[in-house]
Amino acid sequence: MHPQTRTFRPHLELLEDRVVPTNFVAEFPGFGVYRLTTAGLGSQALAQLTDLDAVDVGIAPNGDVLASIPPQFERSTGLFFSGGTVFFPGSGAPPIRVNFFTPNRLDISGLPGLPDSAVVSFQGVGVFLLDTLVGSPTFGSLRFLSPFTANDVAIAPNGLVAASFPPQVNPFSGSAFAGGVFNIIPSNPPVIIPAFVGSPQFLDITSNATTTNPTLVMSFPGFGTALLDPFTGFLVPLHSGTANDVTIGAIPGDTTSGSLGIPTSDANVFDSFNGLGILAAPPINVVSFFVPSAFDAQGG
Repeated sequence: MHPQTRTFRPHLELLEDRVVPTNFVAEFPGFGVYRLTTAGLGSQALAQLTDLDAVDVGIAPNGDVLASIPPQFERSTGLFFSGGTVFFPGSGAPPIRVNFFTPNRLDISGLPGLPDSAVVSFQGVGVFLLDTLVGSPTFGSLRFLSPFTANDVAIAPNGLVAASFPPQVNPFSGSAFAGGVFNIIPSNPPVIIPAFVGSPQFLDITSNATTTNPTLVMSFPGFGTALLDPFTGFLVPLHSGTANDVTIGAIPGDTTSGSLGIPTSDANVFDSFNGLGILAAPPINVVSFFVPSAFDAQGG
């Protein structure tokens, strides 16, 4: 008699029902990349996009996913994948390798009815916009934004880029660069605007309908996760502890100012902690007991 083999797949537990429609993507080490698109977390299981492990993942409001996948063997076929940036259409069409580069951090976003916008960061090379318009002659091309190495990058639905830079030497001038969080308007040339003096390990950004200021969420090792309030400019603590990643899901145009101006309807912050899973705020509650190494969420 042969023992029965059970196959384990990560999934989201039915722990809370959020009224804001949210698209999730998550990388679970050893299991690959999964996507969930739902009007509430409900009891739906995550759909596996690939069993390849990703360095970072991002998702647009329309469900399009971008993943940075390093060279490795595919678990299901045993075939070798040489690495690259991979685009998974929200329509369910087959994935497309955008290029053969493997960014250390990336993000993708967009507005309804318009092409996605994507940003990528390469260790020791800098920050770039990535063309993800399938069928375009410039598909997969990069447009320079900054020469500095970023801890993390994010892009809002309106195309505004945020980047967290640690202190480093300017590769062009040789002068010392103090680092910090900067908003980057991806014009030609880019317009770079200081946003915060610290250098969080992880961040995410979203645009708001009721103010021209973006909402930034940031995670600092040993300190925790905090929201940079777009109405007051104050740093609002959300979670303590060191997160694996942090994201903010939003629906442009749906804002309700709450305590200290926190937009409680469209600002739904999620972060991942070892031993705890994915937490949501405000209010603070557990979304999933499974712990992704990288994930992203956006309003649909």
